[in-house]
Amino acid sequence: MSWTPADDVMDHARVDLRGDMDFFVDPPAEIGEIFTATTSLKQGRQPKPSGLRAAIAGSAAFSVGLVAAVIVHMAGGETGTIAIVGVLGGAISGLIAWYATGFRHTCSYVARNGVAVFRCTGDRTNVKETVFLFERATDLRTSQTRHYTNGVYTGTNYSFTWSDRAGRAVHRFSGSYNSQDGTPGVESPFHLASSAEIGWSMHLLERAQVELEKSGAIQFNLGGSDYIRVGDGFLELCKGREIERLEQSNFGAIDIAQGVFTLRRKDAREGFLGIGRSGVWTFPYATMANAKVFLLALDKLLGIKF
Repeated sequence: MSWTPADDVMDHARVDLRGDMDFFVDPPAEIGEIFTATTSLKQGRQPKPSGLRAAIAGSAAFSVGLVAAVIVHMAGGETGTIAIVGVLGGAISGLIAWYATGFRHTCSYVARNGVAVFRCTGDRTNVKETVFLFERATDLRTSQTRHYTNGVYTGTNYSFTWSDRAGRAVHRFSGSYNSQDGTPGVESPFHLASSAEIGWSMHLLERAQVELEKSGAIQFNLGGSDYIRVGDGFLELCKGREIERLEQSNFGAIDIAQGVFTLRRKDAREGFLGIGRSGVWTFPYATMANAKVFLLALDKLLGIKF
């Protein structure tokens, strides 16, 4: 009997779960209340017997190899070439068919206290699990990089990396997708990473509230010794060990463009080609720890909305 999701649980891509989904491993109790979940396995699906897989692979190898050999023969190819093409074409197609008929499935959960991913190979009993508890981390940094070749979009790489107080990576989701409008298909693993970021941010808000009450501000690390602290009506920037405090009355604007945060004081001077510029600070979005919570803190404590 597989795990049955509650009515309010959705897929990582925020779509309704299908009724035929088979969550072949229950979510571990330590990750807490489940927010989103998904599985690639449908109810009733079982591994194909090895003999049947071998028969399918053999049939594919024979058919494709024969067709490839005939095509090369009709094109006037020599006997040796015909044989090589036939064998290679058959071998490749056979391997593809063997792989395609294998039993490999994944189910994953994003919850209040962490993330769990289960992968089964061969059969339901051969399961590898990965459980990441949010309490192990202090910072999350994310990045998405769109790639172009000769002006044509070719794909997007993404990375979600959690680290501890010592700066060591403790968990990472990374990969790529191809979507010109920036929204990959619902089956993309990107949605697991994105949902995990939301779950992490909800978890972090509780810590942030405690930090705000204790020290009067919430700190967001930028890498190295640099950081930004957001408090009620003020913001402190530490860059290169120099600290500058901006009261809400002196705050100009903050923008995000092309993956870069830009903060400006009201009396900021841009300067020509950056020379003589003052009151302007920039830093890459990818270096900002816990960026979603940072944006929420700007909204709640400084009234700055994005």
